[in-house]
Amino acid sequence: MPATWIHDWNEIIRDVIYPDVELRRLMRLPKDTGIIEFIDKYFMRSGYSNQTLEHEDVRIVYGDIAAHETEVPNVTKNEMSFDIYVKQEHLHNVGNDRLQYRTHLIAARLIELFTKHGTSGKYLGGYRFWVKNEMDLGTRTTGYARYCVTFYYMRVY
Repeated sequence: MPATWIHDWNEIIRDVIYPDVELRRLMRLPKDTGIIEFIDKYFMRSGYSNQTLEHEDVRIVYGDIAAHETEVPNVTKNEMSFDIYVKQEHLHNVGNDRLQYRTHLIAARLIELFTKHGTSGKYLGGYRFWVKNEMDLGTRTTGYARYCVTFYYMRVY
């Protein structure tokens, strides 16, 4: 049976994102966080939860936001966005440089994982990701800062 995007994405979460020690440290995850708790509470696909953000130090909400046709049949250029929410009290306590934003460091780690992973230095789970943009965003979630990083990737149907 051929692999599907969702299967490939689950493998990326399972093999790259979830076990990454640096990302886990930046996200301030409890040591005993299992993979299901991770995707249900801390690294959530947008539209799949109505859980209020109030207790987690960090939460990343992600999802595909657009697909663009290409000149190649059955190939699309997709956009995947990651909104990074960090409690204000943990925004500047990552290291000695208190001017660093935890949101920016998490975005930089995601960029590293998505664009520099693997022996080829380009592909993650058979997909090439590249950064579209990064930006600060407002939030209605009291006590949290929000930052967004968006990637492009190509997908074959």
